[in-house]
Amino acid sequence: MNTLQTQVCTDNLTIVRATLSSAAQLARNMICDLIKLDAQCAELHNQLFSSISIDGIASNCAAAIEDVYATIRRAGNALYAISSVPPSQGLLSDPTAEETSHYQLLLPLDQIQAYLEPHAIYVHTPMLCSMHNKKLRRGQPVEHCVMYRDAVQRAIMLAPGYADYNFSRYREKIVHYLFIYASTHEQHIDNDNHLTKHVTDRITHLFPGGDSALSCNFYYSARIDKTIPSGTYITITPKQYGIQSEENIVLYWQDKFKNQ
Repeated sequence: MNTLQTQVCTDNLTIVRATLSSAAQLARNMICDLIKLDAQCAELHNQLFSSISIDGIASNCAAAIEDVYATIRRAGNALYAISSVPPSQGLLSDPTAEETSHYQLLLPLDQIQAYLEPHAIYVHTPMLCSMHNKKLRRGQPVEHCVMYRDAVQRAIMLAPGYADYNFSRYREKIVHYLFIYASTHEQHIDNDNHLTKHVTDRITHLFPGGDSALSCNFYYSARIDKTIPSGTYITITPKQYGIQSEENIVLYWQDKFKNQ
């Protein structure tokens, strides 16, 4: 190993060990917080059956529930941030190849998929959270939640046929967000309350006109369906083709998941 290789490896291992330390500290903090919240929830559970005044307990219960999900979400966002950009090998390798390899590893972990078809572009992500959710807002501004922002763009760029795909037909386009739930018992977020902005920005950045008012229309819908995984299904079509029906979108993804 030459001097340059030694220095690059040394520098990268220093960065990785710092990242590991940060991740370990985040995990320890989250575990401590969750242990305290679990004890608080257990105490509230006991109070429910020993008190004749329910109003104050109900308010405390709602706050405790928000704190649990806020704690998990904050940790998830922080872990996502520190794991999104690995150290570069610099002069020792092709940066483009490095980035491609990195996202080929991450996309399956993030459950992100993208397909370029002649009539539409199909993208799947996990369920996008609510932009008005107190569970997200407590302790962290909602705009800081950028999970999947980079991954969806890279999924499209790494999709087969990207280099030759005719994006010019999307100068005027429709972006359809279809939110799939597995049952009626889940919490269903209002369709226009999902945090879609960062994902939309990264997707439409690839198209002529971006998401400007005169070049991009939006449509939001939701559906109970057990034939494909719960999540967010984004379909982009040229405006002249109109909106893909929910049935056609589900059928398309049924075929994709069947062949994986």
